[in-house]
Amino acid sequence: MKQFLLLIFTISIFSTISAQFPKKNFLIEDHTGAWCGWCVLGNQALEDLHADYADRVIPIAVHNQDGMSLPIQQQLAKEHAITGYPSGVINRKSYTINGNSGYGIHPSSWTSIIDSNSMKQTAPVDISITSWKIDTIAKEIKITVKAEFFEDINRPLAFNCAIIEDGVTGTGKLYDQSNYVSNASGYEAHPYYYQPSSITNYSHINVLRAYGAGIAGIAGTLPETGVFFQDKYTYTFTIPLSTVKISNVSNCWVAGWVQETSSGYEILNAASAGKPATPKSQYVSVDIKCMNPPTQILPGTVHKQTIKLTNKREFPISVSVSINENESVITEDWKYTLNPSIVEIPAKSSANAELQTIAGSGIGAANYVVSALVIPKDNIRGLPTSTRTSVISKEQKIVLVKFDATDKNAVLSTYNDIKSNEVFKDRIAIVSLNDSNYSSFDFSGAEAFIIGESYNSRTSLIYGTKKLLPFFESIFKAGTPMLMWSPMNLWLVADNYPPILSTSIKNVWNKTFGITGEEYPWQPLLWDATNRKEIPFGLQGTGDSKITNGISFMVNEESNEYKSIWIDCIKVLDSSIAQPILHFNSDVLQEPLNIAAVKIQSSTGTRAIYQGFPTECAGSGASGLAIRQTLLSNYLYYLLNLSSLSDNALNPLHTKVYPNPANHTLTISSENDTNDSKWNIYSMDGILIGSGISKVQSSSLYDCSTLSNGSYYMIMDQKGIKSYIPFIIHH
Repeated sequence: MKQFLLLIFTISIFSTISAQFPKKNFLIEDHTGAWCGWCVLGNQALEDLHADYADRVIPIAVHNQDGMSLPIQQQLAKEHAITGYPSGVINRKSYTINGNSGYGIHPSSWTSIIDSNSMKQTAPVDISITSWKIDTIAKEIKITVKAEFFEDINRPLAFNCAIIEDGVTGTGKLYDQSNYVSNASGYEAHPYYYQPSSITNYSHINVLRAYGAGIAGIAGTLPETGVFFQDKYTYTFTIPLSTVKISNVSNCWVAGWVQETSSGYEILNAASAGKPATPKSQYVSVDIKCMNPPTQILPGTVHKQTIKLTNKREFPISVSVSINENESVITEDWKYTLNPSIVEIPAKSSANAELQTIAGSGIGAANYVVSALVIPKDNIRGLPTSTRTSVISKEQKIVLVKFDATDKNAVLSTYNDIKSNEVFKDRIAIVSLNDSNYSSFDFSGAEAFIIGESYNSRTSLIYGTKKLLPFFESIFKAGTPMLMWSPMNLWLVADNYPPILSTSIKNVWNKTFGITGEEYPWQPLLWDATNRKEIPFGLQGTGDSKITNGISFMVNEESNEYKSIWIDCIKVLDSSIAQPILHFNSDVLQEPLNIAAVKIQSSTGTRAIYQGFPTECAGSGASGLAIRQTLLSNYLYYLLNLSSLSDNALNPLHTKVYPNPANHTLTISSENDTNDSKWNIYSMDGILIGSGISKVQSSSLYDCSTLSNGSYYMIMDQKGIKSYIPFIIHH
């Protein structure tokens, strides 16, 4: 019992002492310069940190080679190995950021050191500035710094201080602030994005005017043998005013600290006095809405839409309005204008911009993401908002659907692959569809729909929308063919996941398309684009799950060098509706292992194809491109009733090349007895090696004795129907 009480007493004393330790403050020496275009990032970061944490952060701009530079900057830069600008040294301490250690830290990483958790840190010494004065009569600056220690320290320490000035201005290149953030992509939310590339009459703040005692502090101001717990010391700096260049005394403030006297001169703790509070940033957004519904227009015509911007705040704002080119998908010969690009909106008011679409000469669409950003000013920061709208041509033939979450590059890849075929190149358009706009368009003349989900949009048809899946089912039942693919849908509708989805959703696949997902084998994959193969990894199972327990990679993890994909293995429920046309194995899409795609035909004869993986996962490089273009061409020929489709969509011509591996002579033959076929042989990097014609019911011989060992592929083409056949040369 006595031991227990003693333990409680000891813990109580320790807790009391710990609670009394002073808070740690952060002094940032930002190496900057008016000539340095990226240094505005440091200027703004100092303001933001001081606004967030007040006097817990002490911002000092140490200028280099401009109208505010001091010789001591070069000494500090050498001591702390500063080679790039801007660089911030925090408490003159070395930190490790992203595996790199050093004193100089880019402003983008300051918040990784100074944040709400950092504010809980304590220091071994409490620093206060008991008095300070700039005496213009006595022509001196006096700063008194007090230190109270909370632990024993047995190494040399010293006092130091700084005089800092805000609102420093001047004329010419030595004071005009260079600004590389101006109109720089990726910095649209930064206050300096809207400033000119060279800012005249720039007001420099936190400008270092002098250190009280150089880099090392004043030796002897604290005992050289060290200090002890509860020791208190005070030192008054007297600095001749004639040695300090000051523009306006009323704009000055001071800082004081205790530091080590060698090897980096680490600051144990610091304090400031006289600096006014920096207002905290207000994050402001604007409501944005397109006032006109999505619509269809004739070729060559102009359509105007009103973009309404509403400011709900009690102060006026300026808003930048633009078309987000990274997300918008617009047919090549379609054009647009959006005016004005900057909209001024009074307090609690609305204002408009006009979006004008100029249609191209044929089938096409303009799928817009219209972005609005409040222009940062003073302590106002802008939060981006956006709205979507589409204008498409009256005539639509092959509709390539883009979901809101679909990766733009993925849908453009499919678009370009299809346009490589002369038969289809002028018949396809990308149309963004979601629950809000699907009913705005007349698709009665559409020849086919291509409904592809990328990895990013892999569950749009199940979780991301409630109206599109029934819509697609209805147009299929009404007679419009469709090609669909998804990297995850079938797995979710398989019988091993009955509670997740409604019966109506499952029935689209189970009854309308006659398919479901395999319960086993199934696994997510990582796609190695370099070696054109997937890397399987385990998925955590439950109970007696057949799927491998344990997970070695997080799906879609940014640090992962491979692309994460899902492969849906298809299980045919009704063979009168669905027939396998493609299988997936561990290297390429060819030999039977698991069904990866099926052709579907409704009771009324409407055709469909479902593929359990996004086409961009079929492979990389020239060979991958050949696979994708072969599949898409053959799929569309089938859907548009231009051909039949055999049990291997990659080889509908039943082309054979043998022996495989080949040594001296390669035999090329096709079982098709209707027409002659053209063939080309390529290396894996897409270089044409040889070509020829395969006559009806005959074989061709190709001399491969001069080819290097390695992998090759052949494309056999018979009036647009293509076969893709890989083979190996080995002498």
